[in-house]
Amino acid sequence: QYAFLLLDPALEDGAADQEYAGLTAQLTAFVRRGQATGAFRADLPAAWHVTALSYLLLAAAEAVRLGEIGYRAAPGLVVETVMHGMG
Repeated sequence: QYAFLLLDPALEDGAADQEYAGLTAQLTAFVRRGQATGAFRADLPAAWHVTALSYLLLAAAEAVRLGEIGYRAAPGLVVETVMHGMG
């Protein structure tokens, strides 16, 4: 849902901006809770975490669309990448 937000033609007249702002606020709260518990690095700004996560979600959606990964695998791949990185 998040990945296709800006592609939905039904979201017109600022509705997309409102939806995006709402999702960004939810992700920011999620990241801050994770920073408070030590799940996410606190030495990086929450906004950076949100930006990286947002683009990772978009990348996963695009990879599913292109047939590079299965839609059932996408959530686990996102979580694994966020929690354990690429190294």
